[in-house]
Amino acid sequence: MENLLKVNKSYVLLVVLCLTFQFSFAEKNKLFVYKYEGSPKIEVNDSLKIVKKGTVLDKHTKLIMQREDLVYIVNENGDVFELFQTGTFSYKELLAIKPITTKSSFAKTYFSYVWKEFTNTDVLRRDKSGVVYRGDDIILMRYPADSTKIYNNEIRFEWDRIPNKEKDYYFLLRHKDTKTITTIGTPVNTISLMVDGTLLQQGNDYEWAITETKFPNINKVPFYSFHILSNDEFKDVKANISLISADLKNMGFTNSEVQTAICEDFKLCF
Repeated sequence: MENLLKVNKSYVLLVVLCLTFQFSFAEKNKLFVYKYEGSPKIEVNDSLKIVKKGTVLDKHTKLIMQREDLVYIVNENGDVFELFQTGTFSYKELLAIKPITTKSSFAKTYFSYVWKEFTNTDVLRRDKSGVVYRGDDIILMRYPADSTKIYNNEIRFEWDRIPNKEKDYYFLLRHKDTKTITTIGTPVNTISLMVDGTLLQQGNDYEWAITETKFPNINKVPFYSFHILSNDEFKDVKANISLISADLKNMGFTNSEVQTAICEDFKLCF
């Protein structure tokens, strides 16, 4: 009987390990659409859906391409695949596409990071009005996103509006090291501050939040963090930015779209 229990326990452990491996393998082998042109679609369980940036492609989907369609697909390793042929492509066929050549190892790091962001299942909850929640906290902040690095003389903070709200929002800016907090009331959903060495200084880390009350419980306020790059810090990343910019331009991005993509996808805004 004791030997039988040992066998059963070993069998259960083996099954758990196999399922864990299969789940991990499936997660890692997801693809997602980074850029598209035209009107490509995916077929999921006999229903058609329009492809968007961030659309996940896996073994349950088929990609349907028409004559004018073009898609750029990214995998976990940061490889980029270009597809412009007409037809219906299974997940297996997409995996067989040869990746396009990038100009630097930084480009693969960039796309690998973006892959993790787009395939992350631990997403914030958003209600019908568009307001984002994390647990029981309302997350109004839109830009700069959490953990963003910024190189600019002026930072424009933006947040979601609360429907039918008439009273002021309260913008909170906290220096991450000193914990000093500046509070500004405003009836609109945006505010701009200069990086002039007073409230905002190059090379420093800050946090910001939006609340509905002037004196909130700071311990319960969800903050977003950001770092303002110094001139030297920006010089260190400028070469890599030029390389990834060249790759994005090869995909058809304009200069403005390149800046937006790197800011939104890699959280490096300049």
